[in-house]
Amino acid sequence: MAELISMSEFARRKGVTPQSVHKAVKSNRIGVVHSGKGYPKIDWDIASEQWDRTARMKAEARKPRFDEDAGELDLPFGDISSEPVADDEDDPGVPSGMDYFQQRGATEAYKAKLARLEYLEKKGQLVRADDVKYACSQMVAAIKQRVQAVPSKAKIRLPHLTVSDMSVLDDLMRETLTELADWSLKDVR
Repeated sequence: MAELISMSEFARRKGVTPQSVHKAVKSNRIGVVHSGKGYPKIDWDIASEQWDRTARMKAEARKPRFDEDAGELDLPFGDISSEPVADDEDDPGVPSGMDYFQQRGATEAYKAKLARLEYLEKKGQLVRADDVKYACSQMVAAIKQRVQAVPSKAKIRLPHLTVSDMSVLDDLMRETLTELADWSLKDVR
């Protein structure tokens, strides 16, 4: 079950000021849960991930940008085995079966692969797994908030609903959210 905490408790755990947490909530960088009474609460797991993601994005923004005018980057990749290479007991610096030049060639090939991945990411053809996880968590949080708001909206639009009708609607929404929480990708296959 989600651990719902106050904004001040979230600020204390993250080691930041409550004002910065309020600012993040106001700008929708972290989501809140409205429980009906009192102040909105924060789901610790989701908000912590959102907070850390924003911090990483800010750090990335400070890094030097890729120069698009440098031209197309076309790096050759050698046929390098992905299996770990056992170290030679006599010389732990050089893997067995490889001399210095083979090792250097392998290192350069890996550097080229990393450069190619970075290039594709900057070009917009590759998406980081963290970005996808962040977008999915944002989407799930938004869906959860909107589904939980359905009974309140129904009462406003249908004033003839009784308290028991509202309770049934609320129970159905919670049941649906619980079923969705138990869903996994293996259910698709």
